[in-house]
Amino acid sequence: MNIAVVDDLAVGRETLVNYLNEYFSERNMNVTISDFSDAESFVTQFENNKYNMIFFDIYMPGMSGIEAASTVRKTDSSVEIIFLSTSNNFACESYSVNAFCYLVKPITKDAVESLMQRYFEKYEEPSKSLSVLYKTKPEIKLKIAYDSIMYIDVTNRKVRLHLKDKTIEIQNTFSQCASILTEDSRFSNCCKGFIVNFDYVNTVSGNDFLMQNGDYVPIKKRENQQVKKQYLTYELKDIIRE
Repeated sequence: MNIAVVDDLAVGRETLVNYLNEYFSERNMNVTISDFSDAESFVTQFENNKYNMIFFDIYMPGMSGIEAASTVRKTDSSVEIIFLSTSNNFACESYSVNAFCYLVKPITKDAVESLMQRYFEKYEEPSKSLSVLYKTKPEIKLKIAYDSIMYIDVTNRKVRLHLKDKTIEIQNTFSQCASILTEDSRFSNCCKGFIVNFDYVNTVSGNDFLMQNGDYVPIKKRENQQVKKQYLTYELKDIIRE
């Protein structure tokens, strides 16, 4: 595994490198960690698919961590980017480059271990899927990956799965889908007859979620603030604090 740490402060850089080395050493795992004191020198030597993870300090003289990450993303869409900062003021900007998470300084060993655990869960855990009966004649059994479900709704007693590229009608009842999907924090039974996948929410617009495909999914009025808080909590899950 190859990791880069880019931070202009030597103490912070060395502390993070030490925590990472300890993590991999304790688990008898091989790792190569390269550290850089400025973003310019890192970008100069950067090559596509060279690193699995890159840690960028946000506040650095010259090129900032956000600017360096944007440069990386022009050629490498798969490397995981982690931002480091003493405040979370740039959390929103971190989403623009599809950052894996945001570590708030001072970095602790527990925070690094939590981060690495999440990283390996993402790449080693099989993708979750929902077993459904596609409403055709004859019926077809399908496994729909959670990642591909944008939202579910019920129209005229027909349960529909809105996927990234199509909408299908299924035999499963809405309650069956809700009881399974809402066990996962990315899904919410946000309104009667609707289940939304927060990963596909573009923004909250009044009493609706505006989805990435332009659709609107309503938020139940009686639990409006609770549902919005659930969404915000999920959106901020990648800000790791101690």
